[in-house]
Amino acid sequence: MTIVVLVNDVQDVRSTQSTAALAWRAAQAGMALRWTDVAHLGVDAQGQVWARCRQAAPSPDPDRWLAACKAATPAVTVLGPGTTVLVRTNPGRDGRRAALHDAALAMLALARDRGAAVLNDPDGLRQAGSKLFLCRLPSWTRPATIVSADPDTLADWVRQRSEPSILKPLSGTQGTDVFRVTPEDHGNLRQICAVVTRNGCGIAQAWLPEGFRGDVRLLLVDGGLLEVDGHVAAVARIPGSGEFRSNVAQGGRAAAAIIRPRWRRIVDAVGPILRRHGLWLVGLDLVGDHIVEVNVYSPGGFTDAEAFAGGVDFTGTVLRSLLQHADRS
Repeated sequence: MTIVVLVNDVQDVRSTQSTAALAWRAAQAGMALRWTDVAHLGVDAQGQVWARCRQAAPSPDPDRWLAACKAATPAVTVLGPGTTVLVRTNPGRDGRRAALHDAALAMLALARDRGAAVLNDPDGLRQAGSKLFLCRLPSWTRPATIVSADPDTLADWVRQRSEPSILKPLSGTQGTDVFRVTPEDHGNLRQICAVVTRNGCGIAQAWLPEGFRGDVRLLLVDGGLLEVDGHVAAVARIPGSGEFRSNVAQGGRAAAAIIRPRWRRIVDAVGPILRRHGLWLVGLDLVGDHIVEVNVYSPGGFTDAEAFAGGVDFTGTVLRSLLQHADRS
C-alpha cells in the first residue's frame, strides 16, 4: 500500500511533529510511505493527478529516516487506486502560497474521484478550513459568534454586549491577530476590527471566562473521541503569564486534561457532522464547555497526549484507522 503524505513543504517537517510520527510508524509497518508538498502536484494529459514524492528506506531512527526522506531524489507517483493521500497541510501558515493550496484541494478532489483515498476529504477541507464552519455546529456547543468583513458591524456587536468578546480573522493560525476586547474599549475598538478584517472577514465571538485558564484540544477520529483503553487523546493548553491565548506559539504550555461528561455529549452531537463532510481526523479546541475552533488541517497533539496518558499508543490507533479507510477505497 502506498501512502503519500502531503505537507506545505517537506523540508520544513520536524521529527517531533505528529505528522512525522505518524508517517514514521507507517513506514515501519511496511507501507510505501512517500512525502510531497503543495508545490509538487500536477495533472497529466490523461487527467491523472501526480505528485513528485520523496521516499527513503525504513529506519529504526525517526530522525535519520526523516533526514533521508528530505535528501531523496523526487520521483513521480500517480495518485489513483491503491494510493492513500494523508493531507497534513496548514494553509494558515502559508498565506503567500494560498493559490497553491487552493489548487492542491482541487487536484485532490480529482484524485479522489479517480480512485485514490484522500484524508481528510478535500471538499470537507474547503468547508471546514474556515472558522465559519463553527457556525454549522449546534448553537449550544459553541459561543455566540458573528462573521463580517465590515469592521463597524463587528464593533457594533461588541459594544452591544455586556461582557468581553474575542476578535480574530476568519482565516489564521497560531493565535495571530487575536484580541480580547470589552464594550468600553472605545478608543481602539474600531482599529482592532480593521486589523482582523484587513485580509477578509473577521469573527466576533463571546468571550468565555474560562479562557484565562486555557483551552483543551480533543482529538477525534471518524467523528468519535480518539480513545484507547479508557484514555482519551486530550491536551490542555495553559496560557503564559499575562496572556489569554493558549497557543504554544504564543507562550502556552501543554498539560494533562481531565475529560468532562459534557465534552462527550458535544462530540456525540458534532461527530455526525464531521463524518458527513469526510473529516476523518479533527482537533476540537474547547474553552470551558464550548467549542471555539475546529481544526481539520494537520491537527496535532498525539505525542503530548501519549505522554500525559502514560505512553498510550494513540498514534498507532490513528494509523490503523487510516489503513482501514485505505482498504475501503
